Amino acid sequence: MMKSKKLKVGFVGSGNTAKRHAEVVSKFNKYNLVGVFSRKIKNAKNFAKKFNINNFYDDIHKFKQNEYDLIIFCLPPEKLLSYLKYFINLKTNIFIEKPLGLNLIESKKILKLFKNRKYRKMKFFVGYNRRFLGSVLKLKKIISNQSSIRYIEINDQQDTNKARSLGHDQLTIKNWMFANSIHTIDFFVFLMRGKLKIFNTKKIKFKNSYIITCNIVSSHGDFGRYIGYWNIPSNWSVSLINDQNILNLSPLEEIIVKKKLKNIKYKNFVIDKKFKPGFYNQFREIDNALSNKKNYAVTIFDAIKSVQIIDKIYEISK
Repeated sequence: MMKSKKLKVGFVGSGNTAKRHAEVVSKFNKYNLVGVFSRKIKNAKNFAKKFNINNFYDDIHKFKQNEYDLIIFCLPPEKLLSYLKYFINLKTNIFIEKPLGLNLIESKKILKLFKNRKYRKMKFFVGYNRRFLGSVLKLKKIISNQSSIRYIEINDQQDTNKARSLGHDQLTIKNWMFANSIHTIDFFVFLMRGKLKIFNTKKIKFKNSYIITCNIVSSHGDFGRYIGYWNIPSNWSVSLINDQNILNLSPLEEIIVKKKLKNIKYKNFVIDKKFKPGFYNQFREIDNALSNKKNYAVTIFDAIKSVQIIDKIYEISK
C-alpha cells in the first residue's frame, strides 16, 4: 500500500509560541516541518535545528519560494497584516495565532483579503486555544444536552505595564484588548447561543487604572456579564450557570462543577500537561478540517465575531 504524501508545514515567526505549535504539529505523522522564517537569521536557525527543519530564512521572499500545504503565523499583532499579504494568494492553508488583527479595522482588511483570495478552497484558521482546554471541553460536554438558559460571567484582567515590559510596541498596547482580552471575551461567542447584543457599558476611572463593565444578551435568551480590570490585580475567570449546574473556570485550565451540595474539581488534563494547554486539541481539529472531516477548528469567520464583540465593549474607552 502506497504511503500518503506528508503535508508540508512552514512557520512565519520563531518565538516561544511558534515552538509550542511546532511541538504539537511534529507529533502528527502526516505533517513534515519544512521551513521557518524569522526576522533574525539566528532565531530561524535555532528553531530549525530544534525541529530538524532544513530550510530557514530571514528573507520572506526566499521563504515564500517554497511550497507549503500549511503556513503557521506566530507574529506580533502589528506585523501580521503586512506579512499575510505575501501569502494570501498562494495555494496554501493558513493558521494564524490570535488575534485575527490588531483591531477590528485590520481584522476586516484580513477578512477581505481572504474573501478575495485566488485559491478559494484554501482554509484559514485562527488560534483560539482556550476553546480547546481540557477543562473547557469538559464544560462543553456537561452542558451539551442541557437546553436551559445560560448565565455567563467573565472577569478579565489586563496589565499594560507588563505588556510593555514584554516588548510590545505602543500601538499593540493601545489595542491590548484585541491581543489579550480576546482569550476570555471569546467565551461569550463560544458559549452563548444566538446573536449577541451589548448594553449598559460603563467605564469606571481611577488615577492609573480603570474598569470596564457591560451586559450581554443573546437572541436565544442567554445572558452575560463582563468585567475588565485594567492595571488592577484580579484573576481571569469564567462562570456558567444554568438550572442544573454552576461551572467555574478559575484558573481557566481547571473546572469546578457545583451541583446541589456537591462540588467536583477536574484538573491535570494529561494532554494539557504535555503541551501548551489547548494546543494539541486545537491542532487535532485543524487536522480534521484539512482532511475534510467534521471539526470544530476556529475559522476566520468564527474569529472575527469575538473581535467585533471586543470593539463594541471597548467603544466607550476610545
